[in-house]
Amino acid sequence: MKYFVRHLSVGLLIVALTGVAAFGKGKTKTATVTFSNDVTVGGVAVKAGEYKIRFNEETSEVAVLKGGKVVAKTTGTLQARADKARSTTMIFRENQLVSVAFGGERQDVVLGQGGSTSGSAQ
Repeated sequence: MKYFVRHLSVGLLIVALTGVAAFGKGKTKTATVTFSNDVTVGGVAVKAGEYKIRFNEETSEVAVLKGGKVVAKTTGTLQARADKARSTTMIFRENQLVSVAFGGERQDVVLGQGGSTSGSAQ
């Protein structure tokens, strides 16, 4: 009986953890990127370097982070792709970040024009 209860408990724990992971997936997308040149994100100048880009689907907010601090943020909208992105790629127009495709996703995040910052770009 102890054997059955122990294995049932472990099985239920695994199912519960899998359910939490499944519900959390798709809300926020994050990727580490490197800007080889100074760029503009949502009207904010961002210096060349390594950053994290985070997109929150619920709020449509795109944030660029360096060392855990937000250096630029703007809004973004999802646009369907023909196929899954093989890796995270970015599209620039005149050194302005226009869109981000997160690896493995079937949608691009197209950035808006308005932006703000809560820190300095490093």
